[in-house]
Amino acid sequence: MSRKAGEGINQGDCGYCLPEALPREVQRCIDESGGIGALVERSSLPDDFPDLLRILKALSDDLRWQILALLTQCPMCACVLKSVTGMSDSRLSYHLNILKKAQLVDVRKSGSFIIYTLSDRGRSWIETFLVNGELSSLADE
Repeated sequence: MSRKAGEGINQGDCGYCLPEALPREVQRCIDESGGIGALVERSSLPDDFPDLLRILKALSDDLRWQILALLTQCPMCACVLKSVTGMSDSRLSYHLNILKKAQLVDVRKSGSFIIYTLSDRGRSWIETFLVNGELSSLADE
């Protein structure tokens, strides 16, 4: 049987249902933290969380990392990116669109070409993962 947090764990009537008995270490942590309500309040997401989530999703694909790694070297047009990555037009466009929406790349037109560059935000995120000028695997640490 579940009971509200205030019943049995001295949390007040905060509306959270918990089992009658919690493991001692969990109960102690909840009590020391000021109760379930206090834990929930401290774990609320910041207002810019959707933006951060968009960036993390953009960085979660190996093909987008390849594009970003190429753009760390120099600005490139789509035809160069397509040639180097071997992606089809539609696939490259899809990935570039995700990177643009995450504001990791900047886009400008030069004549009939569209030039892609790493944005300041993109450079900042990439530099987080650079070791001695090369992308490093966090899995090695």
